Amino acid sequence: MKKFTLFIFALLAVFFAQATDLTGVKIYINPGHGGYNSNDRSIWTIPVPETWSNPAGYWESKSNLVKGLALKKILESAGATVIISRTENTSGIRDGAQYAGGGDRDLTEIAEEANANNVDHFLSIHSNALNTTTNYLLLLYHGYDGSPTVAASLPMAQSSGQIQIDNPLTVWTSSNPILHGDFTFYGDNSGLGVLRPLTVPGFLSEGSFHDYPPETHRLCSNDYCKLEAMRMFKHFTNYFQRDMPQTGTIAGFVKSGNELVDVLNEPKFTYKSGSDDQWLPLNGVTVKLLSADGSTEIATTTTDNWYNGIFAFYDLASGNYKLSFSLSNYETKTVDVTVTPSEITYAKTFLKNVNIVIPDYPEPEQGEGATALSNYDFSADGTATNPAWLSNANIKRVLYRNDKLYVLTKDPKIFIVNAITLDSIGEMSLTGIEGGSPIVSDIAFTADGYLLACNKETIVLDTETPQPTDPSAQFKVYRWNDDNAAPALLFQS
Repeated sequence: MKKFTLFIFALLAVFFAQATDLTGVKIYINPGHGGYNSNDRSIWTIPVPETWSNPAGYWESKSNLVKGLALKKILESAGATVIISRTENTSGIRDGAQYAGGGDRDLTEIAEEANANNVDHFLSIHSNALNTTTNYLLLLYHGYDGSPTVAASLPMAQSSGQIQIDNPLTVWTSSNPILHGDFTFYGDNSGLGVLRPLTVPGFLSEGSFHDYPPETHRLCSNDYCKLEAMRMFKHFTNYFQRDMPQTGTIAGFVKSGNELVDVLNEPKFTYKSGSDDQWLPLNGVTVKLLSADGSTEIATTTTDNWYNGIFAFYDLASGNYKLSFSLSNYETKTVDVTVTPSEITYAKTFLKNVNIVIPDYPEPEQGEGATALSNYDFSADGTATNPAWLSNANIKRVLYRNDKLYVLTKDPKIFIVNAITLDSIGEMSLTGIEGGSPIVSDIAFTADGYLLACNKETIVLDTETPQPTDPSAQFKVYRWNDDNAAPALLFQS
């Protein structure tokens, strides 16, 4: 019995050892492209505006390799066996011909190498391009949508997509990963050359759009590329059901809080309007990692000169820390951060340029040619008040008309309030309004002084027709003739 017990303990020890790392897992990494030639995707940047001639600038082949080498190092430290298709960006072949200036290997050769080594997972690392402000995550496997030629490729891509999309430092134009079979995506029966010969499971990752200008400049950051590799590593541990290391990472960006990217006067640096990418990324910011009480400096880094503001600290014990940010002519700021085991903690920080003085909001009547500024700097003045009639309700909208305030709360209720004294005058009747919860979603005044409200009704469309699945569902707008009237239906749609 004793020998049997020891044998069981030995088996359990082997099981738990395998469960905590990637020992026994064989992975093939293909950093797409290779070299500095016509197949390697050169893109304009502010520091290196010339393209297709300067290896110091942005090339997809280069950022793919930074990601691949970082991933290889992390995987090997976790015990995985890793084969990588290239380790430099100056050598290789393409379609059987040697490039004088370097290039990537023949795609069939790469796939056959993965097959010959019978790897458990094949991953081809790329980024995408469309020459717009588009930026989404695209994962491609060989075959048709929902029907890969190697069955395990689809669940692999599904696992990876949900993890890779968790990147708040970029600006996505789709909040969900997009997965396709390459036959379906390209509309043919051929698909991608690097996936076509595969007999082992795997997929190709177009991690983001490298020709979206803010993303181009982020991909020039080695830290940003390494963060993508870390999310890929998390995918591998998730897919093979192994534990992640218990250390964590802090990563983020530093941008100006009162300067738009427009101050660079770079027309090519387009961005998604209203997003974080509208703000000027700050170069040369000193970022210090401090202990929770701020007394001990643990590490220091500096944002690079590629106009991305990216920074990162790795292999940190879980717990509380502070981050200190400093840059000449900008305010100094310290923020609290908490590291969670096995996770990346993201910190977005905005520093105001202290030399910019934004004037008070301009007078309504101004001379000819006066223009409004793009933004104004407001600060709190006075104290907040919470009148008894509000009862701590959440306010959705406040309208001013004829020295009265019309206050819509989430209850919903519409209070009528004296705009001078803030005393309650009464409530608007909601009798007869129909819809979901809340029954009033928003209010507005017409030009001739009538109060309007719309209901909140979720109308689901049939994707094939498209027609509402519930024909009785209606969007409705109501009107009050005066403060004492019941609402009347104005129209519905």
